[in-house]
Amino acid sequence: MNGNDDTRSGAPSGGRRRVLVADDSESYRRIARGQLAARGLDVVTVASGAEALNRLAAEPFDLLLVDGMMPRLDGPATAREIRRREAVAAAPRIPIVAITASGQPEDRHRMLEAGIDDLVVKPLLEDELAQALDRWLPSPGTRRAIVIPAGAVDAARPASSVAATKGVVVDEAAFERLAMLGDAAFVERMVRLFLADAEGRVSQVEEAAAAGDVARLRMALDALESIAATVGATELGRHAHELGDEVRAHDPAPAMAGRPVDSMGLANDLEATRDRLHDLLGAMHAVAR
Repeated sequence: MNGNDDTRSGAPSGGRRRVLVADDSESYRRIARGQLAARGLDVVTVASGAEALNRLAAEPFDLLLVDGMMPRLDGPATAREIRRREAVAAAPRIPIVAITASGQPEDRHRMLEAGIDDLVVKPLLEDELAQALDRWLPSPGTRRAIVIPAGAVDAARPASSVAATKGVVVDEAAFERLAMLGDAAFVERMVRLFLADAEGRVSQVEEAAAAGDVARLRMALDALESIAATVGATELGRHAHELGDEVRAHDPAPAMAGRPVDSMGLANDLEATRDRLHDLLGAMHAVAR
């Protein structure tokens, strides 16, 4: 079975409320599908954050259940991209519930900061799931709009955004879209979260490169590129994208043996990004006074 378990069209089934489930575990997708279908919901399941974004761009859904920990785009990264797209398109906010193996306060905080509305801790217990559905599903007969039309995702940028933004440390238009989501204190929290996350990803790149772990290296670079987009860190994202392309070009692992990875360049990009974001935050606070 491929990652996209449900190949039905986007047409609602008898007006039933629709739930999209994104989880890289086939067993959890099956469990979630069974529990949700038993409640009379129309269910679509996918195996990655990228697939979830594609389905949300093409079909109307009332709720997203997303695995907190997935390769490439995890739950928080997927949520951040959805919230960015909603802001760009002035689209209704879709409820997002994370399915997570950890209910620790720090994990909950990280997910809520990313734009996730609620958490359900694995294993997916009937009572917890029912409570989340009651909290976040709209009333029967209510339908939400598509999150954002495909092709309009990057309307604020040229199609060749990676090349077009070369040398731009922070895309101020992207930062302004983030600022539209909340006050200066909210944006500052988002920036702090991004910087901590990005610092961890750069460290993962360094560690994976030193260990010759190509799979982990690709994952860390993909994640770094993804989170860079949330605050408009274009130079950092461009550099991660280029390094990711280089790694993929020399995969499998033996071809990467002994090849240097410019993790120092990423660290320099991150430091420049940190400085520029602090400047922009300072300007926001000055205006707010």
